[in-house]
Amino acid sequence: MIFVYYAVSYFIPVVLWIVWKRKTSASTFPLIMGMLSYMFISLMRGIARVLITNGLRDDPWTFYIVSALLTGVFEEVGRYLVLNYAVMGNNSLTDCISYGIGHGVIEIILTNRTYENISIAESLLDGYECVRLILFSAAMSALIYVVIHYSDTKKFLAAAVIFHAVIDIIPAFYLQDQMTIGELMIIDQIYILAVCYFAYWVCRCYREE
Repeated sequence: MIFVYYAVSYFIPVVLWIVWKRKTSASTFPLIMGMLSYMFISLMRGIARVLITNGLRDDPWTFYIVSALLTGVFEEVGRYLVLNYAVMGNNSLTDCISYGIGHGVIEIILTNRTYENISIAESLLDGYECVRLILFSAAMSALIYVVIHYSDTKKFLAAAVIFHAVIDIIPAFYLQDQMTIGELMIIDQIYILAVCYFAYWVCRCYREE
């Protein structure tokens, strides 16, 4: 079932981008910038994680929390810096979401696992993971759009950092045998939907002012 796995993992992001581009006439430039910036940010985050969490592995919860906060800070502050300074003139809401799609797509590609044997159910689960990553990244980009274009909104940058840290901490409960995989998926899905709705609500409120 390797074919199903790769078809789902790579086909879904491509379809999502094609649908988004046709619906909004989105530029490809922010998508590419999302991919390139994620690779650089991921490298910097990895170096910081090694330096900062080197002595924390004996305390799993401290390690998970610090690692999650580093991810939130690097990815969301990095997202803000790129969209605000590196793609000026291409940071409309549509462009910001395109950046988020690119960010999510390259994360899927770089974090994809290699399997020799995988069931259809596991392939579909990875398909869900693809959609999950892209939706969450697009929601974070929508919040950063508000931060860039409206005054007195830096609080939403802090919110994006916290939201990102939390989504990285949630799996720790499963890894520490505090919840089942089913419970993890339900909580994770509810959380992502709530964050996406919050980002939508914030954008709508500010754009209607």
